Amino acid sequence: MNQQTEHVRKWRLYVFVAICGLMSTPATAITPEVEELIRSWSPLVWLHSEEKFLPSSVEFFLPEVTVQDNQSVIIQDYVTPENIIGGEASLTLHMQTREPLDCPSCYNLDMFFGQAIENGGVPTYTIYREYDDAFKTLDVSYFAFYPYNRGKDACVGSVFAFIYSVS
Repeated sequence: MNQQTEHVRKWRLYVFVAICGLMSTPATAITPEVEELIRSWSPLVWLHSEEKFLPSSVEFFLPEVTVQDNQSVIIQDYVTPENIIGGEASLTLHMQTREPLDCPSCYNLDMFFGQAIENGGVPTYTIYREYDDAFKTLDVSYFAFYPYNRGKDACVGSVFAFIYSVS
């Protein structure tokens, strides 16, 4: 094994498909052909062996947070991908960790370090759009979810409300 590969971890991501728009299920079912294209082009991600912030599944993250309004009133206590508030109703909401942080940029909670990836257990999330054109164009974006974002604001429903699993 050369020196470069000693310092990186390969990570094959499982693909979960999301439809553009704020919906929990697609308007039409994904075809086997589109699913196969999405899976066949899914990324192979390399992380440095000393990387301490790993990705996780959304399901790993959500039990650790509540959805709150601007006055820190809990609006939603137990959040799942299926029941999370989305759309315009989420514009003034934010997620707050159940356990207090030492500071806004602190990462004193274990969940911020993500999930172990050696056993192949972290999904890739995908947003795709099919075009009705002569070329059968398919736009696909792949992304990984990381629990730690260094205190930045995040719109509650922008990602989680339209995740659709094809596992």
